[in-house]
Amino acid sequence: MFISSGETFHYDGLTLSPTANFTISNTTLNRNSSVSHSTVNSYVNRVYLFSNPISGFRGTARIDYLESELNTVPEANMQMIFHDGIDWNSLNTSSSNTSANYFIGSSSNSLVISELTLTSALSILPVRWLKFNGVLNGENVHLDWSVSEENNVKEYIIEHSAEKSTWKSIGKVYPYGKGGSETKYLYTHTSPSSGKNYYRITEVDKNGNASRSKIVYVLFTQNLFALHAYPNPVTGGFINVKLSQNSLVRIIKSSGEVAFQKSLDQGIQRIDVQQLTPGIYRLNAQNETISFIKL
Repeated sequence: MFISSGETFHYDGLTLSPTANFTISNTTLNRNSSVSHSTVNSYVNRVYLFSNPISGFRGTARIDYLESELNTVPEANMQMIFHDGIDWNSLNTSSSNTSANYFIGSSSNSLVISELTLTSALSILPVRWLKFNGVLNGENVHLDWSVSEENNVKEYIIEHSAEKSTWKSIGKVYPYGKGGSETKYLYTHTSPSSGKNYYRITEVDKNGNASRSKIVYVLFTQNLFALHAYPNPVTGGFINVKLSQNSLVRIIKSSGEVAFQKSLDQGIQRIDVQQLTPGIYRLNAQNETISFIKL
């Protein structure tokens, strides 16, 4: 749908009036009573959700609401907010009428909008989320996120879930950024669940308000036959082998000859290698093979 500058688009109490030519395509607009992107602030029970974000909108947006939809949001201190796929942001206030029950927000910048609603201007959040990533590194999950416009932040709470329904706090990070510059944070989860791992960050400010990051997903497939050996290189007469289950263990020379073979129990086992001549050897258990050096 093409909307020329100066024209208006109406849908169930929402009016968009672009100040530049604007196209709405490949998306469906619905009105809901709740937001799809998490927020802990109160908002009116009138939310406009685009199935695919619209981009390039600049102009004014008007929301007509009912008194019954206010949901404790004070009309005298109301603001219009939109989600751009990363974070909630506020529009400039153009005008409002508490008798006629409408609010108009505006922007001269080109915006990306995935949903739109009204909330209390008294609960403006003190941080803007820029990015949040999770990466598996060995048996740990490294989380990194960055924010800007960081003011009055008390702490960042790292939360984990294996099924994305019940969340548990696994750590906290305290802020060191200030103002509008980008600040980066890191956290390492040393005990991820086998299988699916979901993470989110909750920012809490000093007034008790909070906002949440997007949710990131990391798959951790635990190797049931994880094989570890130390020290490496071997400087004494013994090498320690850590097995996650009972296994047949072989030590193989570079020539292919088996120098040691024995069934060992799960856990840390000590193998006598005093008889081995200096060189490179392969240690094999089940389907894993690692190399070690005998000095």
